[in-house]
Amino acid sequence: GAIVVLSGGILLSCFLCLMLFPLQFIVSTGLSASISILMSILTSITITPALLLIGGKFFAINGLLPCFAWSRFTPILSAAEQVKKEVKSWWFRCGDFITRMPHAPIIIILVVLFLSPFPVALTRFKIVVNDVHFLPSHSAAYAEIYEATSAWPIGKIYPYYVVVVPKSNVSIQSDSFFNIAHDLAVALGSQTGGVIKYQNVLSISDLGGNRIKYDESTFLLQFSEFYKYIYSILTNNEKVTSVKMVLYPSVDPTKDAAIVPAAVLPVLNNFTASSPDFTYLLFGRLAVLDDSVNVVLHYFPYIALVTSGIILAVICISFRSILLPLRMLITISFTLAWSFGSIAIIFCTTWFYWLDSDIQEAPDICWISPILTFTIIAGLGIDYDLFLFNRIVEFRKKGWENRAAIIKGISKTGYVITWAGVIMSLAFAGLAMSSEMNLKQTGVVLMLSV
Repeated sequence: GAIVVLSGGILLSCFLCLMLFPLQFIVSTGLSASISILMSILTSITITPALLLIGGKFFAINGLLPCFAWSRFTPILSAAEQVKKEVKSWWFRCGDFITRMPHAPIIIILVVLFLSPFPVALTRFKIVVNDVHFLPSHSAAYAEIYEATSAWPIGKIYPYYVVVVPKSNVSIQSDSFFNIAHDLAVALGSQTGGVIKYQNVLSISDLGGNRIKYDESTFLLQFSEFYKYIYSILTNNEKVTSVKMVLYPSVDPTKDAAIVPAAVLPVLNNFTASSPDFTYLLFGRLAVLDDSVNVVLHYFPYIALVTSGIILAVICISFRSILLPLRMLITISFTLAWSFGSIAIIFCTTWFYWLDSDIQEAPDICWISPILTFTIIAGLGIDYDLFLFNRIVEFRKKGWENRAAIIKGISKTGYVITWAGVIMSLAFAGLAMSSEMNLKQTGVVLMLSV
């Protein structure tokens, strides 16, 4: 019961930390997962024991639980016979082998050498924000977007908007504003590294690379129905208290939503400094998504530190040890490096294009995957470690010396941890087989971490 509450409490703490993110989707995920973990803990320590006791001969029914069928038909083994049988088990032999000298240090060195390429692979780890990761590869929406982008320049399907709002009583219907708007359109076309071209800026002062002065605009509003229609679309009301500029990027913003904001925002900041009478705002669905993700990623390192601190504090208090949390921090760091390094190799290089065509269509790492999986990997890694360590502590308290306690701990829990990991991997395999890339990446990293 104590180890169930402790391991469940650690997982619960990990998922509760997701609620610290300033994004409702992640908060909802953390809340629902926390409720699930809490219900699982309560079920395990209350309902499960009660159900097992409802049928008095539950463990004696032949074939119901084959692993316990011996209790009815096989004589109970003596202590000596139990020890003899335990010594013959594979897990006992495994524990005996890895704790022998010089096997133990050699195994540590081999594990470190095996894992060392994966932290190096983290240099290829690239997080992107795009639509492709959230679309099932065989869905109608994916096919429609592919067909539309084949016929149209991708930038014209995903436009961005610059909204200009006066800060004071400055009139938009004036020569000064039309000059500023034109200068902004020219700057966007010349200072964004080709991301935005001048002829792809649509505003009341510039149409298709052609400048329109204020007096020309006044004339066109009287005699051109086309310009009058464009003017009505680009202004907010009849009083014209705000206008917008439409930007059609010359690059594909769906591959990385950060490309356009990274190029446009410095230009807008310069104009904010040089023209303080106006506020310049960048809008667009992908721009809003990119900004939201940047805020989430800004909080991520701090929340990861809070999560790690809570885990280590709980373990330190539970086992009254300072060195134990530090040792677990090292082992979890190896697990995280292995997990994220592996998906960097799979999804951020061309080496596995042959394995799945979806990897080639949507490369790099979806921004949501590391945020959600970090807490799960940390929680599960600590849980498996606790199962083994708690059993070793039990044998040590019974008087077994260190090596013997470790061997018996591995012998008693090795198969439980292994089968728990297998079951968990199979559960995550469903995500790994998804045609939606963000779910596929989440499933793959969780499978590899387990």
